[in-house]
Amino acid sequence: MTGGLCAGSGLASGARIAVLCSMRGAGSSVVEMLDDEFVEVVAVVIERSRSQALFDQDALVGTCAASGIAVMVVDSADDTRVVTAMAALALDLLVVMDGQRPLSPALLATARLGAVALHPSLLPDYSGSD
Repeated sequence: MTGGLCAGSGLASGARIAVLCSMRGAGSSVVEMLDDEFVEVVAVVIERSRSQALFDQDALVGTCAASGIAVMVVDSADDTRVVTAMAALALDLLVVMDGQRPLSPALLATARLGAVALHPSLLPDYSGSD
């Protein structure tokens, strides 16, 4: 992300984001790309139900540990404990990687600007097997 992309977007330099993922292998590279001088990734939430079969969770956890990013491995990102933890982080934005279902209003409300979704490939041509 560059300063030009942040300017005028409502996302100030130093914006605090959390990444929610059940991604197929790109989790580490996306977190590394997002966590720069303009955006601070403060938490990564990995949904356990899909994570084991779809990507190397250890690589993502290692990337987060090296950057001091908190990691939560959960059954559901909509769990009350996750929503409470996200609310305590004073987030500006949630970044959802390869989300397969809508987020709860309670989870969306934890980020000042709401959420954006990322997909690892060109849609709809390469939408995956789901």
